[in-house]
Order: sequence, then C-alpha cells, then structure tokens
Amino acid sequence: MVFNKFLLIVLMAVIGALFSASSHAQQTKSSNRWEVGVDALSLFDKNTFVPYSLFGRYLLNPESDKKSHLRVRIGYDFFTYLDTAVRGNTFDHDSHRLAFMALLGYQREFSTWERSSLYWGAELSFSSDFRKVNWDLPNIQGFESLTWRFIGLHGLVGYTYHLTENISFSLESSVSISHRYYHTLEDVFFFRDDGSGISGRNGIDSSNRIDTAINPFHQILFTYKF
Repeated sequence: MVFNKFLLIVLMAVIGALFSASSHAQQTKSSNRWEVGVDALSLFDKNTFVPYSLFGRYLLNPESDKKSHLRVRIGYDFFTYLDTAVRGNTFDHDSHRLAFMALLGYQREFSTWERSSLYWGAELSFSSDFRKVNWDLPNIQGFESLTWRFIGLHGLVGYTYHLTENISFSLESSVSISHRYYHTLEDVFFFRDDGSGISGRNGIDSSNRIDTAINPFHQILFTYKF
C-alpha cells in the first residue's frame, strides 16, 4: 500500500513537471499563481483523509506582501479484492470500498520572511465512504455494509518554507468541528461443519454525532508552483 502511494506521488510530480515545462514559454515569473502537491501524512495513513488525493492553491493577490490563496483538495479510494486469510476469527471474504473527499478553503499570510511565512485559514470538507463485505463460505453466509459521511469545518494555522523558487514545504495544524453520520446494514448467519445453524446477525443501525478535535498535524504538504 505504501509503495503504491509512493508511485502515485511520483506520477503526480512528473505530470506537474511536464505541465510546467510545456507552458514555461508562455509564462513569466509573475504568472506563477498555481501550486499543486500532495500530503505526506496520507502516504503513511496518519490522518483521516483518503489516501489518494491532490492538493492545490491559487494565489489571489500576487502583488501583495502578504499573500492570500484559495485552496482545494480532491481525493478518492477504491478497492475490491478477495481476502483468503484464515486466522482466528478471520474468514475468506469479498471486500469492496469506494470513498470520495473534497475540501475547499482560504488562507492568508500574517507574517512573512525571505523564504518562509506563517498563515491562517479555514476549510470546509466533505467525505463519503461506502464499504461492503460479502461472505460466501460453508460456515458463514451473508453480507455487511457500512455507509459513512463526514462534513467538517477546520480553522488552521500553517508554516510554509520555500525550498526552491518553485518547490515549497508546508506544515499545518487545525481545530475542527464535524458532523458524522454512520449507517450499517448486516445480514450474516453462522453454520456448524455439519450444516446446522448456530446464530446470526440481522439489522440496521444509524447514528449521528458532532465531534471536535485539535489536530497538531492537519496536513504536511509538498507543493510545486507553476
């Protein structure tokens, strides 16, 4: 999984470099208003965002000493596979997942230096996640599904350091409030080796809740400006 994410980051970096090179003849330094990049925390599954995503910033006031940006991040996760592990209470099963995430926000610098800056900002996020497991074994039959939705508001502070003229590193922390919705549906039955039934689970469960959190590491971003 980590190797696949590393390959994705390399691919996005190559695409960004090719795009920048192809448009360099038509651009000047003052027109470099876009930044695209990736979140290093997602590479190691260290935050709640989906693992495959692309982050972007658009500079609103290039002539100002204290820059303002619009921010966006879009991501997804998808897999479907047959798990053939049998250990303890783990059985063979067919698993599926489809997840989507979108963030939209704004940031503004409040302190600047020659190669770095501090900024504040806010983001609105939306995530949707659907997972399903189909059981088809002699000792267990049925399915389980989970639907999860998340809407969050994040107030953040960040620090950016410009490694080169076009490549930057940003570290962000945030305070968040979010609404979470869960919906589970299951219909599973267990059998003995002779085919006689033991027990089963059948039902629907839903829940809503409001959460607050302090996130010392909201995002660790590596971005490329073009």
